[in-house]
Amino acid sequence: DSVEARRKWLRKWYTKPMWGNLSDAAKRVYNSLETSSSADTFDRLIDKRLASLEPSRMASVRRFASPGRGSNSWQSLGFGTGFSQQTADGQSSRAPSNPNDLLFITGSQDSTFLKIAERLESCFSNGTAHAQATRVSAVRIDGSGHAIVEERPGEVSDHLLGFLGKPKVSAPVELGTISIASVDIEPFQLQQSSGNRNEAAAGMLVRVRGHLASATDTQSLMAAGVGEVKPLSGVHPETYRMAEAQLEEFRSRVRARRGEVSLAPRRVLALDGYLGAWIEEVLGAEVHPSVRFGVETALVHLASAALGFSSPLEALVDGQGSHATNIVSHLRLNGVVLSDEDPEGDVDEFQTIKVKVGSSNAQQDVARVLSVFAAAEARAAVAGDLEDADSPTRVRLDANGKWTFAEAVGFFTQLNESTALAGFKEMSADTSGAALTRDPSPRALQRLEDASIESKWLGRIDYIEEPLSFSDSIQSEESFDLHAKLCELDRLADATGVYYALDESLGWSLHGAVGNVEPEDLYNAFAKRGTKSRCRALVLKPSLLGYEKSKAFADVARMIGVSCIYTSCFESGVGLAHIAALAAIANAGDAKPYVQSPTTPHGLGTFQRYRNDTLHIRDAVEGGALHLPPLFDALNKKAQL
Repeated sequence: DSVEARRKWLRKWYTKPMWGNLSDAAKRVYNSLETSSSADTFDRLIDKRLASLEPSRMASVRRFASPGRGSNSWQSLGFGTGFSQQTADGQSSRAPSNPNDLLFITGSQDSTFLKIAERLESCFSNGTAHAQATRVSAVRIDGSGHAIVEERPGEVSDHLLGFLGKPKVSAPVELGTISIASVDIEPFQLQQSSGNRNEAAAGMLVRVRGHLASATDTQSLMAAGVGEVKPLSGVHPETYRMAEAQLEEFRSRVRARRGEVSLAPRRVLALDGYLGAWIEEVLGAEVHPSVRFGVETALVHLASAALGFSSPLEALVDGQGSHATNIVSHLRLNGVVLSDEDPEGDVDEFQTIKVKVGSSNAQQDVARVLSVFAAAEARAAVAGDLEDADSPTRVRLDANGKWTFAEAVGFFTQLNESTALAGFKEMSADTSGAALTRDPSPRALQRLEDASIESKWLGRIDYIEEPLSFSDSIQSEESFDLHAKLCELDRLADATGVYYALDESLGWSLHGAVGNVEPEDLYNAFAKRGTKSRCRALVLKPSLLGYEKSKAFADVARMIGVSCIYTSCFESGVGLAHIAALAAIANAGDAKPYVQSPTTPHGLGTFQRYRNDTLHIRDAVEGGALHLPPLFDALNKKAQL
């Protein structure tokens, strides 16, 4: 009766021949992360059974569900007594007492019930007495064992509804694979609205067209999808020319294999690793991040259009299952304040402001944050008392991994002391900023603790992204210890009282071995920290991490109980539309409201930096929110050009 004894019995039971390759199929059935092994997911299947089968119930099931102990199912269907014995050799000529249509579904690897299907077909073939009264349809589901309902629920339900004369539940219905017909590349140039902050304002749209065979195979349906490739200088490891060359290579390889390159649309929309493997098969393993993102998003759009969905968001919701249950029609955005910018316009439009910090001059960083606080206080004064305002301004800080521990402590010490001053008085004109020591002294930490008491504004800081640099003690040429990085960040959060968010540590940054971080690595690192973690959010950049991999990181965020904030790398409207689809799914998932909600703002407001756009995204923005229906309408039109 012990748990281990029952586990041992279940493992033995589920490896019997009738179950086929159930241990391998469990990976797909239980929606595990792409990095999990089939052995792990088979254990999850066992755990599920253990949770539902107490010892007494297991004994009852074994007693009453064993062959020969239950009532004669054939008799209940009107075939009369002794039917199963008479049909064993196929010699019976007696027709069933009540005419029936019979649908018999079994897995192709279920040898026991496969034999019954063969006997039924033999007994009820044309010309027999049974066939005059009964029509039998024996269906075999390829690659499945006895657990057909769990392994292939969609196929089983489609066969059942078809048998009953009902329409299939999958709408739009998948008709087959898509044959890629063409790949087009359209360069574009974005004009900066002010300054010369970003050199990489050039990008490419990649448009992929394909044929989806009809149900009768007498005609085909043409569909198209569009994605964006736009490497950002200093952020992406590849240059524009490198991305352009690889995208051209993708086009030429598809053209050379025209009619032979195909993909399964529903597998694409599952975002379970199939899409990445498909791209690597065509292009090889070394795919530039911006190119991977552009091809991924074009194929997701193509798959959604081919299956008849109105947008990639609708298609991804269908492909992701029950985790997305409350889809929003708009996304709140956060404003962005860079160095030497006036925050007043952002504070007026957005309820959450992201402020860039992380310079070697703590006073300048503090002054920038104070200017946001002052603008927000002025806004609140117009709306009413700050504490009673319906939507108080919140702040997110971003240090881009620029500080030592001591520099981070010095920044928050000055910020705490400065925000305690009434009226947000200007900082001293002397902003030269003495160099901070590398290690904070006990006196410095005490000064920080003493100062972090009264400021109502510090309570409005959601988090600081990547405050600490990748020190030599954490990263070497061979490895990156993510758990050690989390320990250091937690130590800083405990000292300052401010939560942190991960961005560069997720693996996209140019820090050598950091690029090896996988979603499973992140989950394991957090599992070691347990309740000690002070992480508030994962900041996800799909054009660097990849579209599929970003979704995998978002799944980890949901599992460990932190927010996922999608942000851009100054993409145009096409790229932002695709990222918005992932953000909408995250906001509509089953996370706890204080972790993620329909109003969680995302960093997709960088379109403001340009005078022009590929989708006229400004038409979809109002009141600091990105409205999704007009955005996806514009995306669909762009794909058809």
